[in-house]
Amino acid sequence: MTSTEFKLANGDRVLFRPSYDSDDDFVGYEMVVDHPDHHCERMEPERLFLPEEFVDLVSHYASDRKTRML
Repeated sequence: MTSTEFKLANGDRVLFRPSYDSDDDFVGYEMVVDHPDHHCERMEPERLFLPEEFVDLVSHYASDRKTRML
């Protein structure tokens, strides 16, 4: 599995990184925001996401920060 990245107009990058269990089985994606000042923030750390959720999640995140996806 590979990571998926969305770039926002405010310089943030929203990444969805694959996550695996102790048996190395894929279990979902974690959502991480990489800010322009080079610090990362894991969003909803108790939850994993599926690819069909990515666009809605990023749109909501961008809207909350009054920016948009590029």
